Amino acid sequence: MKPGKTARSAGADELTDLACACATARQVARALTQLYDRWLIGTGLEAPQFALLMTLDKHGAVSQAALGRRYALDKTTMSRNLKLFERDLVGPQEAVGMRVLGMQVGNAFDGKTLTTDQALRRAVALWGPGTIAQFFNGLPAIGSILGLLALLWGIYLLYTTAQSPTKQGFHDTFANTVVVKASRSV
Repeated sequence: MKPGKTARSAGADELTDLACACATARQVARALTQLYDRWLIGTGLEAPQFALLMTLDKHGAVSQAALGRRYALDKTTMSRNLKLFERDLVGPQEAVGMRVLGMQVGNAFDGKTLTTDQALRRAVALWGPGTIAQFFNGLPAIGSILGLLALLWGIYLLYTTAQSPTKQGFHDTFANTVVVKASRSV
């Protein structure tokens, strides 16, 4: 931010000059969260969910209390966040077409719910190149080249899916996942 900018005169993407270190830290944290949210567009994740996935990926299975301590969150907030995470990300993920056809993504070995590692690997294979291209979109030459490569990657994923007898694209074989008939609970 340019010297002399105040909260009222600063643009939406600019940091303002705040007198309080606490307010400044919170402002920087919000700006960083918004930056991650922009990078994660199209993945179905938001920055807090991404951070939780990364923590679980790095540390493996941990108790809710230990996870809360790592995030400096009280027990109630951690419970609420995990319930939202479970509802939005861990449960069967289905697009509208998959819902209509009664399909879901499952573990390639037994068709059951994906592990965190599988979900991350599949998301990286599906959305990683596009997310990187979107990040560099503001740089004319690099953004255009990466955008073209991301398009070619999408075509490659479609091609590998169409060529597979089990209709598993590269993203599915990379993550050991498969699209299966969804189990209906009454």
